[in-house]
Amino acid sequence: MAGLHGLKVLLDTCTFLWLDASPERLGPAARVALAKSSTTRFLSHATIWELAIKTSLGKLSLTTELPEIIEAYEKRGIITLLPIELPHLYRLAALPWVHRDPFDRLLVAQALAEGLTLITPDPTINGYGAETLWE
Repeated sequence: MAGLHGLKVLLDTCTFLWLDASPERLGPAARVALAKSSTTRFLSHATIWELAIKTSLGKLSLTTELPEIIEAYEKRGIITLLPIELPHLYRLAALPWVHRDPFDRLLVAQALAEGLTLITPDPTINGYGAETLWE
């Protein structure tokens, strides 16, 4: 969804993690879009929620505390936080069960509700008709 002000994207969890730490893991189209200064990069509160759960369970180890990472990215203008709003939850309730992951489903609902392109390597997401970007 490129407009006058560039592309507006929603980062999935692995995209956010790889953005700075392992950019070589990003798909080529995703890497190009994320590198453009005209791209607005949204990070959902759902992604922060997922990262908080994974770190607390010991399934994910971060070199810096999660609040510090989020604050630094936001302060540097790398991301804009996207709160979970009622229209996102209503859209989520109407989604078919193409994907079982609750966080991915919420990201799809947010992308659809907000007209954002979801940057994800997960091909299952394509079953929702949301605009995606990776390769």
